[in-house]
Order: sequence, then structure tokens, then C-alpha cells
Amino acid sequence: IPIQATVDICFTLAFVYTSAANALLLINLNPLWCAVVGRFCLGDALPRRTYIALVLALLCMIIIFVPEVVERKRNDDGDDSNTNGEEDAVDGSGQSSANTGEDTTTRGNIIALVCGFLLAAYITIVRKGGKSSKNINMIGAAALGALLSSVISLIVRRGDVLPASFWDD
Repeated sequence: IPIQATVDICFTLAFVYTSAANALLLINLNPLWCAVVGRFCLGDALPRRTYIALVLALLCMIIIFVPEVVERKRNDDGDDSNTNGEEDAVDGSGQSSANTGEDTTTRGNIIALVCGFLLAAYITIVRKGGKSSKNINMIGAAALGALLSSVISLIVRRGDVLPASFWDD
């Protein structure tokens, strides 16, 4: 139940902090993570095509994220001063607003990757429950996980979870 709730929350936060393309790529790698977790936790035999898919997925991640990191590094090393002679705006945390976008993108990418891993762990747990001799109903666990993530969202947002347009007539 806690894993499902965390997946729900991480899924939403990933889209808040990074681009939809990055979030979807990292979250949707979970079938490959399921294969890896299933191999180590359930003893599943992986066919050669799964290993090839894992390597290709890692190469795709490198192709997508390395240029972003190199560009960020080039911007950090190349021009530390503002060319307009103006100071960078500082937000409430005392950080420059120029750095907060990069920090939130990295944070979002990490959240999306964690979401994919947790989703793989959740799916593996469900598979393990299905293989056991006991008849375990995982639908109730999914419902409780969704309820838990909803309650956490209500607490964090202090009940303000619906858009303002919902209340306008």
C-alpha cells in the first residue's frame, strides 16, 4: 500500500518538476526494471531479447540525457556573469532563478526514475502475491494505496486540490 501511494505521488511530482517527455521516458522504463527485479527477487529467467532491450533502453537514456547535462555544464562553465549587467533574480530560498529551473529538471528526472523503480517493485510484489498458494486480493491494496495518496495530497495542499475553475459557475 505505501509503495502504491508513493508511486501515485511521484508520478504527479515528476510531471511538475520536469518535461512530460523526460517523465514519460523514465517512468515507462518500468517493464525493463520489472524484468531486472523479477530476475533477482523471483528468479525469473530472462531471454536474450530482454537483455538487449535493457542495453538499448540505457543507451536511449544516455542519448537523451547526456546532451542535456553537457549543455548545462557548458552554461555553468562558460558564462557565470549576466551579459545584460543585471543581477539574477533571487527567489525566496535565496537561490538564483537561473539555477532553479535546472535544479527542478534534475529533481523531476530523479523523481520519475524513482517512480519507475517503485512501480516495478509494486508490480513484482503483485506478481509474487499471485504466485503464492494463498489467494491474495491485490485490488484492495491498490484501492487503499490510491486512498492513501489522496489523503496525503489533501493534507499537503490543505484541501485545495481542485482547480479554481471547478468552483466558478
